[in-house]
Amino acid sequence: RMPALLAALGDPQDQFRAVHVAGTNGKGSTIAMMSAMLRKCGYGVGEFSSPHLVDMRERVSINGQRITKNDFTESMKTIARAAVQIGEQPTFFEAITAIAFMHFAAQAVDIAIIAYAAVFACAIAYGLMAWSLSRGGLEPSAVALYGTLQPPMTVVIALVTTHEALPSVRDALGGVLALAG
Repeated sequence: RMPALLAALGDPQDQFRAVHVAGTNGKGSTIAMMSAMLRKCGYGVGEFSSPHLVDMRERVSINGQRITKNDFTESMKTIARAAVQIGEQPTFFEAITAIAFMHFAAQAVDIAIIAYAAVFACAIAYGLMAWSLSRGGLEPSAVALYGTLQPPMTVVIALVTTHEALPSVRDALGGVLALAG
């Protein structure tokens, strides 16, 4: 559904560069730190995060300012028309993701920190569970965590565990591995 929905919307995800943040814990604080650093360097930064605490619009912001009620409402109307066009009903997450992509494209952000369409990945893994080796391979949780990464790409990993798993992680991802932390 998502590729068809995005195509009907003009593929807004192709109109900006992105950072992919994935992990067990720490995604929100990582997004906040990365956004602050990029903004300090003069970049216009879109942020797509979840979950929201009070208002769904918390999930979509540019330079720390959440999407306006009017832009959110108009985006939902556009998505509803696109859903009719493709004959599919998007899930909540698909709709909110499409809203973020449309907003970032319309506002011409320099870079967006989101969960998909990555050109660079920052993966955060806390805890031995995600990184331990299981009889010569990665545990299923680690494989699932990195299933959205598409080689070739650079992957930065912050570890809070032993470094023994790094060779297996690098091999599993098929990308360049940089260690942070």
